[in-house]
Amino acid sequence: MRSPAVLVACFVTGCHSPAETGGHDTQRHTGQPDTDTDTDADVDTGPIAPACSGVDPSVGDTEGGGGRVVVAVDAAGAVSGVTLGGVPMTALQPEDPGHVSGILGPHAPGAVEVVVAYATGAEAVCPGTFEYWTPARIANLDAYFDAGKGVTDAGGGAVATWVDQGPNGRVAVQDTTANRPTLVGEALVDLPVLRFTPGCFLRLAAPVDLS
Repeated sequence: MRSPAVLVACFVTGCHSPAETGGHDTQRHTGQPDTDTDTDADVDTGPIAPACSGVDPSVGDTEGGGGRVVVAVDAAGAVSGVTLGGVPMTALQPEDPGHVSGILGPHAPGAVEVVVAYATGAEAVCPGTFEYWTPARIANLDAYFDAGKGVTDAGGGAVATWVDQGPNGRVAVQDTTANRPTLVGEALVDLPVLRFTPGCFLRLAAPVDLS
């Protein structure tokens, strides 16, 4: 069967190490109350022990970019950098005290190690791995349409063409302005989508054998 009009849109704690100096002591990031016999409050001045407990999502595009990747850490404000397979995240920022996020850089396909660097110079390796992924890794893939790639904006977000990122490189088109779907940025969390309102559609430039 051949169908010319079918398209699916995808898209620290440290140690307790008191040091008595002239009646003053220091307690390093234990979070414990002041229980010694002097009259001075303990001061939390020690280095933060690096930690990383996970990455979300754990899969990203080999071309980088896309939505923000969130890394669970200890003391987000002290994180100075995150690398995935040696490639630094860009636009790194704290999301809350226990999470930082950033944008992926490009990398070859495969599983890589995620390393969090702290301003102290210490590092923490996240458990598990992060996988750089490409549609070619899907067995028997015929077409793969990604709203973040291969989209031609004809003005005002109206999509005139959409290029398949799969192995066949198919092209979906719409020549009639009134029937074009709309590209909406950051509609799904921080990812773009194509919005098909009633009457809007794309046709594959060449028929597809669905048998």
